[in-house]
Amino acid sequence: MPNLEVRSGTLGHSRDAGTGAKAITDATCKIFSRFCSRFYGAREIGSIKQTMFVKKRLRTHLRKSVKVITVDSAADEVLSCEMMRSSALSALKTRATPNLQFVVRDKTHGSRRLISRGWGTDAFLKEIVQLFCRSRASMARIIQNSRPIQCKFRHYIATSIRVVGTVAANMRAAAHRYESMQKPFGRSVLFIHAVIRTALWCTQTRTDESSRSAADWLLWINNERCVQAAMMADASDQTLMLTRLLDSENVDPAILVGEVRTYLATIDLLFGDQERCLTVFGYTKVMLDTLSRPMVWSVKGTGCSIGSERGVPRSIILKCLDRMRCWIKLMRATLAVEFPDFEIAHAFDLDF
Repeated sequence: MPNLEVRSGTLGHSRDAGTGAKAITDATCKIFSRFCSRFYGAREIGSIKQTMFVKKRLRTHLRKSVKVITVDSAADEVLSCEMMRSSALSALKTRATPNLQFVVRDKTHGSRRLISRGWGTDAFLKEIVQLFCRSRASMARIIQNSRPIQCKFRHYIATSIRVVGTVAANMRAAAHRYESMQKPFGRSVLFIHAVIRTALWCTQTRTDESSRSAADWLLWINNERCVQAAMMADASDQTLMLTRLLDSENVDPAILVGEVRTYLATIDLLFGDQERCLTVFGYTKVMLDTLSRPMVWSVKGTGCSIGSERGVPRSIILKCLDRMRCWIKLMRATLAVEFPDFEIAHAFDLDF
C-alpha cells in the first residue's frame, strides 16, 4: 500500500481437498475464484434468486498480485508453488500466480523433519525409537498411560541406582508430534534401571496387554540397544535445540547459517572421530556409567542382563558410533534440502 500500512486477512479455506501438490494447487485456485465471486453462497430472498458469477478482472488482478508465498517446507506445498507459476507443471491453461517470485519455507517445520527423517531410514535406529518411546509397546508409553504404573515407576526411580540426581514422576510421552518424544526417550535412558524394574513389576502383577508388552520389552533390551538409544537421545537433544531456536518470530535470519553450521559441528564432534559423546556429560555418558553396574533379571524362564563391571565392550560402542556417523551424512543431505544456500542469509567478516 502507498502508506506502507500492513493489512492481513483470510481469502478462504478448503476442506478435504485431497493430498498432493495437484490437489493443493486446485484448491488454491478454487479459493481465488470463490473470493472473487459475486453472490457466492447467497440465499434466495422470496422469489428472487441471485446467480453467482466470478469477477474475472478482479481474479486476474488478485493472481498477478501474489509475489510471495510462505509454506511449512512440506514437499507437496513447495511443488504446488512451482506449479502455480508454471502452466506446464500444473496442466492449467494459464499460470495461477504468474508474478510469484519468492517461496519462503518455514524453517521451524524444516528443522522438525531432521529427527523424523534421520531415524526412519535405518531399520535398527527406527526399532530403537519405536520400542524406547514411540510405540504403544514401549515402556515409555506403558508408564505414561497408567497411573498405577506411574506410581511404581516413581518409586523405582527413588530406590534404584542412577547417575543423575533428579527424579521424574512420569514419562511425558505424547505422540502428537515426532519431536515431542524426546523427553520420554531421554527419561528412558536416564532411568533405565527403574524402567526395567517397572517392566518386571508389570509382568509379575498385571494381567492386561501391558504385562505382555513389558515381557517382550525385557527380552528385547540389551547393552547395544541401550548405548544406541543414549547416542540417539544426545543427537535428538541437539536437533531440538536448533528447532527451539527457530521457533520464534523474533529470530534473526542472519544467524541462521551460523546456527546450522554449529549444529553440524556439534554432532560431528559428538559422534565423529573425536567421539566426545563418550566423555562429555550427556545421555551417552550417563548410560555408559549406568552400564558399569550390572543388572540381572528373569522373564518367561529366560535369564537376561545388561551392564558389566568392566563396562560396555569397545566393539559395541564402535557399532553404535558407525550408525551415528551414517546418520550424520544423512543430516548433511537433509540440511542442504531444508536450508538451501539461496534461502539463508550469509554473514561475512570483512577485514579493512
